[in-house]
Amino acid sequence: MMPRLTSLALAATLLLGAAGAYAAAPGSSWTAAQQENRQQVNRGRISSAEAATIVRQRFGGEVMNVSTRQEGNITVYRVKILQSSGHMRTVSVNAETGAIMN
Repeated sequence: MMPRLTSLALAATLLLGAAGAYAAAPGSSWTAAQQENRQQVNRGRISSAEAATIVRQRFGGEVMNVSTRQEGNITVYRVKILQSSGHMRTVSVNAETGAIMN
């Protein structure tokens, strides 16, 4: 009986320890982009992925890159797309509202 209790206690300790380690570092397995997106959502901004989706829906093509810039007091996503015509296009998206700026 004692070995079975010891095994159960050990299993419970390992499970709780693993859960505690994950809870202590919730973003440890996230990519830098996912962490940035989460921080921006918490500040009331759209994420870079949402900006890419807005541009893709409006202009089509393939999103090649998304960068963040500060223009005065406005945070702007610059979404670079490759259009079906073969031309590259850069579209600015207001990070607060999701509005296309150009």
